[in-house]
Amino acid sequence: MSVTVAQGIGRLIKPSISNVSTLVMNTNPNIVSIIKSTLLSHGIKNVATCDSVQTLEEQLPELIPDLIIVELSAPADEVFDIAKSIRLGGHGCNPYAVLVALTEDTRSEFIGKTLSAGFDDVIAAPISIKLLVERLIYLTKNRKPFVMAPSYVGPDRRTSRDVSGKRTQSYPLFKSPNPLNSDSINLEEIYTFKAAVEDIKPQHTIQIRESMYKEIRGKANEIIEELTESSDSDKGRPLAPELREILLAYCEIIDSGVADDLPKIDERLLDVIIEIGEKHKKAWVNNFDILQHLMEMVNRAHKF
Repeated sequence: MSVTVAQGIGRLIKPSISNVSTLVMNTNPNIVSIIKSTLLSHGIKNVATCDSVQTLEEQLPELIPDLIIVELSAPADEVFDIAKSIRLGGHGCNPYAVLVALTEDTRSEFIGKTLSAGFDDVIAAPISIKLLVERLIYLTKNRKPFVMAPSYVGPDRRTSRDVSGKRTQSYPLFKSPNPLNSDSINLEEIYTFKAAVEDIKPQHTIQIRESMYKEIRGKANEIIEELTESSDSDKGRPLAPELREILLAYCEIIDSGVADDLPKIDERLLDVIIEIGEKHKKAWVNNFDILQHLMEMVNRAHKF
């Protein structure tokens, strides 16, 4: 006998998990309304919503949600940073919260980047409520174990196998407490899981920062090349030499860093920004479009 979506949710949302705390972030109020009403009508009582990354960050430590459904048409890199932080216990959240992404970008590269941020699942927009419900039902019983590695904390994504057909394991797997299935949770698993996160957290944070600094270095190089070319022509940007000097200072700071000095580098980067603002106010204003992206990248790195 076939099971309808409503019947499926009815079986999923038992009294023991009806109090799952859910946070939905989407810039489209209609989508928010549809998702919220669907969850509420089938038993999930605690559903909060927000419409921006900023309000998402504000609500996370207040709500400590078990399930987070977030749209990626907002600045995706910022959402990825939040997901990585959550997996390390940041934002006051449980590192094992269930993360589901909604996105219109279905390129394999982007989907891979989303999953690498620690999401449990990715659903392509336009959103199908039926598909969302089916995925939540699946995650209730079939959530993947977690990998704790220096470069990644989240559901196991590995698919490589040895000659015998068994999956190769470079890092140990941990059973993740599943807030969508409270019957399967016990305190020992929670303590073991959180202890593993704390153990890997310092290495993982360093890896995230190093990756971000590589991106910053690449962006700075692009801008330096552009400024060099424009300063060699009659149509060069005004004050390009000053900007080039500033960006070279960024690169020097990044290149001088080693893993243990990353927090100090964050401080030095911010000091450079302040110095630029005071010393080169005109260049700062007239060429803000050039530096804005770089500043955003620096600020993202500083959050870690």
